[in-house]
Formats: sequence, structure tokens, C-alpha cells
Amino acid sequence: MDEEMADTNMRPSVVTGLPGRRSRFPTKFFVVWRSDEFSWAGRAIPRVITPGPTSINTTQLDEAVEGEAAPKNSYRIASISKTVTAMGIMELMNRRHFNLDSKVFGERGILSWLDVSRAHPWIRAVTVRHLLEHSSGGWSNQDKLEFNTTPQTERLNGTTLLDFYIRSYEPKFQPGRRYLYSNIAYVFLGRIIEQITLTKYSDFIQDVVFKPNKIEAQIGDEDPADSEVSYYSPDNANPYTYWSPSKLDAAAGWVMRAEEVARLFLLLESRKRNWYHLLVQPSDAKRTYGRGVQLGDDGSLYHIGSLAGSEGIGYSRGQIQVAILTNTRGREQAQHTAWMERLCRLFASHALIP
Repeated sequence: MDEEMADTNMRPSVVTGLPGRRSRFPTKFFVVWRSDEFSWAGRAIPRVITPGPTSINTTQLDEAVEGEAAPKNSYRIASISKTVTAMGIMELMNRRHFNLDSKVFGERGILSWLDVSRAHPWIRAVTVRHLLEHSSGGWSNQDKLEFNTTPQTERLNGTTLLDFYIRSYEPKFQPGRRYLYSNIAYVFLGRIIEQITLTKYSDFIQDVVFKPNKIEAQIGDEDPADSEVSYYSPDNANPYTYWSPSKLDAAAGWVMRAEEVARLFLLLESRKRNWYHLLVQPSDAKRTYGRGVQLGDDGSLYHIGSLAGSEGIGYSRGQIQVAILTNTRGREQAQHTAWMERLCRLFASHALIP
């Protein structure tokens, strides 16, 4: 057990095995930690178990770990949420509220109420285009500013969180020069939607994108909904505490069933030549990324998602739409999305279906 616990310096408060019974699954052991940041044998403890000294219902544990997924189950779709947000931004651009080259920050920016006086001066040059195309120059995912890696970032919320992001803007290049993937860029796109519409980001998306097209979705919570799966993360990043779906709403916060993700990409496919045409054009920063949409060399439109506890893909090529969602992530980020993309291509080429 000590060897399997090598990734953490915490000690278990309870160790238990599942009761012996006929099962196609091997016997498992579970560790319940005195803190929320727990995992053991590469598996996070399901959220149904309260950390610390507790009465363990092994049947409950067994069901959470061994229960098979069903079409009714919903999943965190992680960065596939960026396609959703880009659609919302396009709705506002089509109504002429702003355009791709509208400034975001500073006195004449859409989010002019945010204080950028102490930020790097290049932040005033950031446009809606730069946020959509991941070419703002800063807020790289590698910096992990958006994750709960310190007590400071875990406590931040609302305007204080946005102020923290602005002060942390340390660009690696001038806006528009290159591609640098950023969750925080899409968090700000969500705030643009709220500024223009004077409604919550999630309410606007529901009313304008989802409900008219009979798509069901919700912003995730730290506590999963009844039909939502439990999440596991072999890389020891706890899927329930490492990041907050509500803080990353417009970047990675949506929870959907696979069927709904496929329906979302059918909507994108059906409107790619008119309503959403700007989303599917290659950007100057990266030819294989449009604006909230990844562009395949086979003519496909897709987006992958990968965060602690979940990995998935939404994919469309012509009349074929595919969605693959999982409630775990490989030891390396986006480890599973490569084979997911290959599988989608096989479906689209009719290699797996008539």
C-alpha cells in the first residue's frame, strides 16, 4: 500500500475492502482521507463518501465505482464548453453588439469596469478575436492560474477572481501573434456575454442556444447531479476540489449527456455556412483552430475536453456527429482524446458503420 500511496504525503484514516461476493471486478480497497485532496491506487474516492472518520457503506462505494454508464448519465464536458461559449458570442455579434476586433479591456473595452491600471499594458490591446482564438498572449493553461492550487485561488470568486486574473496577465507575446491555449480567455468571454445581456452567462446560453434547439445541459457543481457520473483521476488531481465548474463556467463548466453533445455539433454543422461561419474559419494564430472550434484536416469540426476526472470529444463531419465522454482522465492530460479523435474519424469515413 505504501508504494501505491507514493504520490501523496497524507495518511489514511480508514482502509477497507469491498465485501466478498460474485463480481466480474477484482477486489478493491479504498482509502478515506482526512482531507478532500485524496486518491489512492490511482483512483479518487467518490464524492458520496465524506472525508475523515466516517461510517463506510461499501455497497455505496461498490455502486459508484462498478456501476455501468447508461445513456441517461451526464458528464462534465470540460473544454467542449468553449464551443458553447463561442456560439453564444456569435449570437451577440450577429446582433451587432460588437465585432471580432472590439477591445475587451480598458476605458473603451467591453469590460471597461475592470481595473487594468496595474496590469501589463498589452492587456488593453486584447480583442474578442484574441480571446476566441487563444491568441491573447497570456493566461496560459500551463500557469494553472484557474485551478485551486493554493488557498488564495480557492477563496477567490466573482470580481476578485477576475481582478486576480488581470493582475496575473504576463504575456509571452503581443496579442494576435501566436496561439497559446487559455481557459481564462473563455472565462472573460462569459463575462462579455453577461455585460452585454445583463443576464447570467448560463441563462443566456440556455435561452438562446440550448432551449430553441432542444439541447439539455447545466453548469456543473462540486456536488454532482443525480444522473451525473462520479469522477476519477489517476493523475492524483482530485476532480472535486482541483477545479470549480462554476468558476470555469464559460471555459469548461457545462455538464451534458453524450446525446446532447452530438446534437450541439449537429447545430454547429447545420449553421456553419451562415450563423456560425466565423467560428469555423481558420485563425491566423493556428490554422487548425477556428474560434472555439477545432478544425480537422478531414473537414471535420470538433473540440476535445480534458480536465481532472473527465475527458471527451464532440465531433461533426457532414451528416455524422459523434460524442464520446468519459468520467476519468489518463495519467497525462488529453491521453485519451487521441484515440477518441481516431474513432470519430472512423465513424465519419463509414469504416465502422454502413
